Amino acid sequence: MLGEDLKITGTIDIKILNRDNEVLKQWTQKNMILNTGILTLAQALAARSSIDFSYIAAGTRSTVASKTDTKLIDEVCRAEIIALTTNSIDTAIFGTYFDFSQAPGMVINEVGLVVNGTTNLNSGTFFARSVLDEPIEKTAENAFSITWAIRFE
Repeated sequence: MLGEDLKITGTIDIKILNRDNEVLKQWTQKNMILNTGILTLAQALAARSSIDFSYIAAGTRSTVASKTDTKLIDEVCRAEIIALTTNSIDTAIFGTYFDFSQAPGMVINEVGLVVNGTTNLNSGTFFARSVLDEPIEKTAENAFSITWAIRFE
């Protein structure tokens, strides 16, 4: 229940797809809400800035996530958030799709939720970061989707 002890948590649903749009692998995992994400929320509440959850970024490093991270360790690509919704009074959901042409030959180990970003790598404020439980061996024959849920509890 929302109240005086507000907690923000996040989960990520990852799907790896083939060219026939069949799910090859799927899993759900937790993420880390970063200090920069909390600051961005506080500034928006104080009317000092606006929030546009704009991109999900992907990178190759598997360095453990820390609340003090301000970006991915080695961002290699990003995809614009194409789906925004809520599923209840306390959860915001963001979704995107990394297509077949993005990062072929790389192993994706980290993802980040970007606020007020552009198409430029490392731009914007990183709200959350996660090291993937299972690396994605990206080829020109697979794509992946990410659905990122942020819950206020």
